[in-house]
Amino acid sequence: MAIFLFFFSLFLRLYHFPEIEFKLDESLAVLKASQYWLTGKLPLSGLVSSTLARNPPLFIYLLSPLTIISSDPLFLTFFFALSGSLAVWLLYRLLKKFSSTWAFFSSILFATSAWPVLFFGRFGRKIFYPCFQ
Repeated sequence: MAIFLFFFSLFLRLYHFPEIEFKLDESLAVLKASQYWLTGKLPLSGLVSSTLARNPPLFIYLLSPLTIISSDPLFLTFFFALSGSLAVWLLYRLLKKFSSTWAFFSSILFATSAWPVLFFGRFGRKIFYPCFQ
């Protein structure tokens, strides 16, 4: 059952894979993350929000090791979609210790819910929202 949930959630996150959005926020995040490897200096701030406030650099720090492998938006999107599917699998495995029925229904809700599918189907700093809810 856990394997089915993993592949089902991966399918939902990668259904429109060639049509991913790669806009200014994503390109600036990749640029800041890859600059660490080019200059050797850690960025002190993250992306700038719509109110011109600087966000903390946590997303840039977590994105930085991935830019060693590739800074291609398709690779990064696939990685975050894979991590979202692993989150569904992990939720199922953790809740199965309490009840198999509750584990299945909560995992299927998390796998098919619109916001986690949207946030984990593309990369950006919003991918952490489902992790902290």
